[in-house]
Amino acid sequence: MIFFSLISSIAALLLLSPALGAPPSNALIDETGIFRDQVRIKTEKYLAFIHQQHGIDYRVVILKPQKDRDLASLANRLYNDSGVGRDTAGRGLVLVLDLENRAARVEVGYALEPHLTDAKASEMLRNHLAPYFATGNLRSAAEASIEFLVNEFKGKRDQLVHGPNYQGSGGAGAHQQLSEIPESTLTQETKEKLKRVLVPQPSPELALKLEFAMMHRGYYYRDIPLYDPDWKNQRVPEFPPDRVKEMAKMIDQPFQTRTAGDHAIAYHPNHQNLGPIFFRKTGQGWIVDRTSVQKYIIYDFSNDGWYLLAAAGDPYAELLRSVYQLESVRLSSGRAALRPKQPL
Repeated sequence: MIFFSLISSIAALLLLSPALGAPPSNALIDETGIFRDQVRIKTEKYLAFIHQQHGIDYRVVILKPQKDRDLASLANRLYNDSGVGRDTAGRGLVLVLDLENRAARVEVGYALEPHLTDAKASEMLRNHLAPYFATGNLRSAAEASIEFLVNEFKGKRDQLVHGPNYQGSGGAGAHQQLSEIPESTLTQETKEKLKRVLVPQPSPELALKLEFAMMHRGYYYRDIPLYDPDWKNQRVPEFPPDRVKEMAKMIDQPFQTRTAGDHAIAYHPNHQNLGPIFFRKTGQGWIVDRTSVQKYIIYDFSNDGWYLLAAAGDPYAELLRSVYQLESVRLSSGRAALRPKQPL
């Protein structure tokens, strides 16, 4: 689900971008075997994408279990010994994930230090990688870090420093301890942890993926920054953890998004039984606007379909019109049935 806005352009960019040399064959080193088959291929394509479009040599390393390792020294050594950034004028990054000790380190090359400061690197780990790790989704954690970089460097390729000679890393970067949220135990401590890790995201796709990750863990907690502020006050039934996990499996299906300004919707082209989802952009990033979904969209069991209640000028209604046919229905006075356009 992540990178829907990028996937269609990857092939073209790889062909049209100025020659940087082929992306390294060892951009993803997985000593644990978590990244398998198509997931590995997809992740390597994302790393190649950021290499070609942004001229950044980004490597991801998942370490095999080992107690009490010095992650900072190891990441620095991996960076320098592997020649990261050698063919990208020193613009290199290494993300090292240490699952045994629940820690992550991002090592930043000299040429990127003015643009990806220690504070920015820390933000990447804290707000865009740690939440997925906390909900047990390591693959999405790595993908989220890539999307953060794509958004951070979008349109800035010519502004990035081109060092005259290759330089390695002097130890700049950030370290983050990664705590895992226990499954299905909604204690006060867990609630506070959910509030810390389930935060606004740089894209609607990531926001929805993070909500799914929370639900796969057995939670549906409404008082988190990922949701619009009014959602915690809505009267929504509480479900047991097993039911939340069942719901997550049902709704976590391939989706597409449509964005207009500070509003966006997600829809499921191949699953018409799943209704649209709304998003709103705030100063901190994209949030899931569940209150507006509840306000404007209903499912009518008697007519077996989704219906729009929004006014004609509502920004969500305009987005819905770009995806659905809005058909008036006699049995549902004042409602417009959402019928997917063909093709979506």
